[in-house]
Amino acid sequence: MTKSSREASKSKKPPLNGWLGIGILLVTMTISFFVAYAYLLP
Repeated sequence: MTKSSREASKSKKPPLNGWLGIGILLVTMTISFFVAYAYLLP
C-alpha cells in the first residue's frame, strides 16, 4: 500500500516538471524573439 501511494505521489510530480519545461521554453522563446526584433531594428 505504501509503495502504491509513493507511486501516486511520483506520478503527480511529472506534470509539474512538464509545466516548468513549458514555462522555461516560453520564456526562452520570448527572449529570443525580443533579441531578434532588436537586431532587425535599424
